[in-house]
Amino acid sequence: MGLSSNIIWHQTDFNGLRSILKLKRFQYSYSLESIKWKSSRVDIAFPMISFCDIPLSDITEYLGKYGNYTIGLKRSWGKTVGVCPVWYRDKDAISLKTQMDSFRGIENKDPYSLSEEEMILWQVVANTKNHEGELVKRKFSSYRFFDEREVRLVPSYAELLSSKVKPFMKKEEYDEYKSNYGNSLISNMWANFEYSDIAYIIYSNKRSSVIELFKGYDYENIVFLSHKQVKEDIIGMSHNRVID
Repeated sequence: MGLSSNIIWHQTDFNGLRSILKLKRFQYSYSLESIKWKSSRVDIAFPMISFCDIPLSDITEYLGKYGNYTIGLKRSWGKTVGVCPVWYRDKDAISLKTQMDSFRGIENKDPYSLSEEEMILWQVVANTKNHEGELVKRKFSSYRFFDEREVRLVPSYAELLSSKVKPFMKKEEYDEYKSNYGNSLISNMWANFEYSDIAYIIYSNKRSSVIELFKGYDYENIVFLSHKQVKEDIIGMSHNRVID
């Protein structure tokens, strides 16, 4: 059995699924990332669209973590738009310390005026995540993020500048952005897809409601699975909680 998948998965709620399918696009949003290294920490938000690269046979524990509806797209689509696997690092990794100590130098700069070297460092940090850490939403004090096999779509610096979208925000700015707009979505940046790029739709319940979203479109090549159907074939739960 392969350790990676030919499908990349994106989770959302029902309203999010409806919007994604109606517009045939994924909206970029700011994601607040907490990166720890040695005794230091930075909380900073980057614009991105997140997916995961987990085989269907291993996806059980991931279901419902970030939404009760999961869209599985062909990896060929992901390659076309430029998704990138996250670089997972232990907080004590020497390379992470070197990288983040350097990033401290641009954290307080005007994000629209980075030098070429700073742009490269920004792109690296935007695709970096700790190997394990706290998962606040699920109240896990120690969670192995590495097992999610996240792949991200982060816009280029040039795309962000042309769209007048900040390449990064500090936590205070991020909180203010969410307060002002009611969410962390970026209204003028997205990644388009076609229904032919969809391989799976995994839903929590009410298959008929999901099928209704495809009314008027050809969906015969899409596999629809309930959480229950997926879980019946999965062995081993909670395998990515860290045991001391």
